[in-house]
Amino acid sequence: MDVHRFHHTHRHEAPLHCHPHDQLFWLEHGSAVLRCVGKDWIVPPASLGWMPAETLHGISTYGPVSGVSLMLPHSRREGMPRHPTLLQASPLLKELLRKIGEYRTGDARSGRLVAVLQDELSAVSPSPLAMPWPADPRLCRIAETLLVDPADARGLHQWSMAAGMSRRTFCRQFRAETGLSFIEWRQQARLARAVELLRAGESVTATAMAVGYESVSAFVALFRARLGSPPRNFVRNREYE
Repeated sequence: MDVHRFHHTHRHEAPLHCHPHDQLFWLEHGSAVLRCVGKDWIVPPASLGWMPAETLHGISTYGPVSGVSLMLPHSRREGMPRHPTLLQASPLLKELLRKIGEYRTGDARSGRLVAVLQDELSAVSPSPLAMPWPADPRLCRIAETLLVDPADARGLHQWSMAAGMSRRTFCRQFRAETGLSFIEWRQQARLARAVELLRAGESVTATAMAVGYESVSAFVALFRARLGSPPRNFVRNREYE
């Protein structure tokens, strides 16, 4: 087992590579783009990621990020996905990863914690914040802009012009590459940032305004529909922390 705590203060690019062991990683703060052959994904704040052994992948970040990476032997793989997956982790699982990250590789205490972590992994489910990343360079530029500032209020016509595409082509291409309409994708980007702000202690109203919603009720309705509970409960229970 190999434990690595990482922290990048600026834009960072890890080229395509693979590991001989399965990798479990937790992005404690910040967002990243996980690049896999055939499909790229946004890794929102507080996300748990699973990368099977020998899977070619790379990472791109666009601002400060930190987290924990844990390499696991194949013997611990039972029941886990055989393809890259973003997972929704329980508070206990994230606390285990945080604690494991404090120990050196090979520490007996971290080994015992990993055994508990393995039990918790059997109950994880796919993350509701998983977002495919477009491949077309023009759409990538738009996605990067929204990842940095999801509150950007430009409309479809303005975004399509920024991409150098007609509105119809822009909408069709975005859905073809991500499986989501542009509006749905932007909503997911806003929710990902909202989760980060709520975890940091921002109020529901301040969070709604910060991610581009003029109506707090509209923000609350979307949050409840996508994440299963209103943001006020999220603040109280720290469901994704």
